[in-house]
Amino acid sequence: IVVDVSEWGGHFNEELFSSVALSFLSDMSDSWKYIFVLSGKNDSGSLKRVTDKYMKIKTLSAQDHIKTDYYHTFLDAVNNKYFLRFSSGAAKIFQRLIPETAVMNKETAVLLERDMKDYFGIDATVNDEMIIAYLTDPDSACFEMLEDKERCDILHIIEEGHRI
Repeated sequence: IVVDVSEWGGHFNEELFSSVALSFLSDMSDSWKYIFVLSGKNDSGSLKRVTDKYMKIKTLSAQDHIKTDYYHTFLDAVNNKYFLRFSSGAAKIFQRLIPETAVMNKETAVLLERDMKDYFGIDATVNDEMIIAYLTDPDSACFEMLEDKERCDILHIIEEGHRI
């Protein structure tokens, strides 16, 4: 798809263009490929700024997806090794409260896997209440990884009736 950005000349730093329009194009980049043009102008500097902004948004978007993949990979590993299945709500609570570094780091990931196996047993389905009980148990490996903010978030989740 050819995208004529001529009308945006001088407005490339405005939020509507840089955040909204380019973010939409980035979200749709799996379906479409883009060529940016400035019709009637030979302004390669402006065209480069647009392309640079677009690539920055794509990079940030890709980094957001990587974060989700670490959690997904971790929960899949726990399921494959110990047959622990997490409900979608429990997985969201876990992802929201456990630091990303805990599931990225091999040593802490193994510690969490074994601790979850010991806590939940083998071949179990972990629901919202179970994950909250685990996260709030002072003897669990996760409890020590939580900061005060995450502990407050757990209380907030409990008050809301486990809605994420």
